Amino acid sequence: MRALFVTVLASTAALAAPDVSHAKVVVVRGSADHMEQVLQHAKVDFVAVSPADLPELALNAKQVLMVNCTGDMSPQARERVRRFVAAGGFLYTTDHAVHQLIEPI
Repeated sequence: MRALFVTVLASTAALAAPDVSHAKVVVVRGSADHMEQVLQHAKVDFVAVSPADLPELALNAKQVLMVNCTGDMSPQARERVRRFVAAGGFLYTTDHAVHQLIEPI
């Protein structure tokens, strides 16, 4: 039986960016949707982070970045997502995140 590995990382200015290097799936928490609940139910390993963590995250192009609705984030976080996708990373968003995140970048 495969063990479920879920990491939830809190964002604080005093801490360094969360280590997501081991994660195949990184979920950005949102205020409306909760993809992390679906992933937990499906027994998919992932790391959950705050939108505030994005500018400093060491994402790589082999990861999947899932952004929950509403997709509200700083311009620096949107730029990090843009660079992630430009490098070949896979981005999955839900409804309003398309407008809040994708359209501006």
